[in-house]
Amino acid sequence: GHGRQSLGVSLMTLVPTARRWLNSNGFAGIPLVAAGGIMDGKGLAAALALGADGVALGTRFVTTHQSGAPEAFKQRVLAVEDGTTETVSTSTWDHLTPMGTPFNAGGYCGRALADSEALRRFGRRSAEDGAGITPEDAAWYKAAGYDTRAVWCGAGSGLVVPPRPPAL
Repeated sequence: GHGRQSLGVSLMTLVPTARRWLNSNGFAGIPLVAAGGIMDGKGLAAALALGADGVALGTRFVTTHQSGAPEAFKQRVLAVEDGTTETVSTSTWDHLTPMGTPFNAGGYCGRALADSEALRRFGRRSAEDGAGITPEDAAWYKAAGYDTRAVWCGAGSGLVVPPRPPAL
């Protein structure tokens, strides 16, 4: 599901369509992994029922104690009440964060919190608009804290519950 938001494709149609294509084209043995908006066992069960072999969870695990994300990042994600209205889909961050660094695989239109100063400063630029971002913009973004910079999290982020302390 990731990266296909601009086409309006949800997991409800993408997974069974992909499964049918794989099965019809001699790739039935290729595992199909669903990603995007899966936050709990209900989402896992739904993805499996649609034809996925497994799921990949991003936002759900970024707030765990084992995650390497900065604490300020985790707290911003945990504060989200409704990820469908508090996040926006944009590729602006690809132009502000160097390729290959955490949270930027490049060429990926992801979701981030809509209230960030970075979004107000740069807007919802598309990949084609990336040329308008200057080296000074990138330097500002790199120095910004998580109270102002983009916080990557999915539309399901409002469903993330605070993690329990690790068992001792």
